[in-house]
Amino acid sequence: SPVLNRAGQAVALNAAAKEGTMHAFYLPLHRISRALRAVQAGEAVSRGTLCAAFQYTSFPEVVRLGVDKKFLQHSVLDMPASPGGTFSLSTPPGGMLQVRSCIPGTPAAEALQPGDVLLELNGAPCVDFVLWDTVLDASVGEAVRLSVCRQGRRVDVELVVEDLHASVPHSFLELAFGIFHDVPYQSAMRHHIPLRGVYVAQAGFVFGETVRSDAVITEVNGTPCHDLRAFEEALRQIPHKEYFVVRWTLPKSEGERGHVESATKMLSHWGKSRFWSRAGAAHPWVPRDFCSGGSPPAEADEAPSTRGSEEAAEPTTPLARGEHAEATPKKKARRSVGGARAALAMRMCDVRFRTDQTLDMGIALTADNVEIDNFVCRGTGIVLDPDLGLVLTDRTTVPQSLGDIEVTLGDAVRGASVLFTHPLHSLVVLRVD
Repeated sequence: SPVLNRAGQAVALNAAAKEGTMHAFYLPLHRISRALRAVQAGEAVSRGTLCAAFQYTSFPEVVRLGVDKKFLQHSVLDMPASPGGTFSLSTPPGGMLQVRSCIPGTPAAEALQPGDVLLELNGAPCVDFVLWDTVLDASVGEAVRLSVCRQGRRVDVELVVEDLHASVPHSFLELAFGIFHDVPYQSAMRHHIPLRGVYVAQAGFVFGETVRSDAVITEVNGTPCHDLRAFEEALRQIPHKEYFVVRWTLPKSEGERGHVESATKMLSHWGKSRFWSRAGAAHPWVPRDFCSGGSPPAEADEAPSTRGSEEAAEPTTPLARGEHAEATPKKKARRSVGGARAALAMRMCDVRFRTDQTLDMGIALTADNVEIDNFVCRGTGIVLDPDLGLVLTDRTTVPQSLGDIEVTLGDAVRGASVLFTHPLHSLVVLRVD
């Protein structure tokens, strides 16, 4: 909404307000008018940045920080108001610009320090954000001279103004309901992290069980991912349904701000995977297909064994642990001791169900089954037919057919799918891949 002065003229926009208080954030119209004129003329709206954030600090505080009172009086208060600025003779400034933070890894982080008070910009005193933005927006790609007060000493630095538009992601990767792009400027400034890595806007199905949304991925299977292109190339090397290691950090969390390593599974068949980028004068979003490790492979029979005839004659059914156990004398003795209980134990397996999309199945979402951004259930199954790979479990473990199912029998982990769900009773039959 517009902010009006006593003469009824619009002087700012009410950009934000704090609920329950009289505090509000007003955005001056100077830069908005400039952008409007550029758009009307068909010109690009340039935006410059030094990758540093400044704050407005009162005169008593900057004096305490070492700013000379003579400079404050003669160069700030006694100077005529700059045309196009925020202040005037009737509304003089009440403070100066102070460095609050710099994005790590940038030239500004090496040249400036938090607490530095800006004295001059290109040789002229600058205590106005509007004048500061005016100079930077007109100097993209060029060097500007800054004079700051640091602990009572005058320090002169020179920095190249970077294009702010280049720090905003212009491409993203869509993978199994997940959205990934380069670390944006706003997140880097807010969380004090480098403009390096891959930002997880939405974790999706592949990364959702182990990696949180708003995280930054730095490595995939030991390969550094400094940008989205490197991340895309690293994912291309991972075959479908294979596990891989991802290294990530969550800047907004104190406990997970350090690097975390997790194992996740590539399931590229969940949703269409595409790489989107902006191109052309109108900046349309242009997609192209993306497949990790090639397209998801079709189910095929196992290749014939190249081992000896004695080993080739062993059972190769999906769940043949019980038959192998009978051929082992030690486990035979255990079965004779345990009787039916031991026989049942040889048929027991672990079942794990994971999905990103929960249907209306009357499932209670609790902290026990919601892990990161995915819905996960774990339970037990009983092998009904090792030759056909049939496993019986319950609907608490596998509440719906839409999901990724894994059956663990001993040291073997196999994928599975729902073959039958009883409409009344809590019975689900799985078929192991």
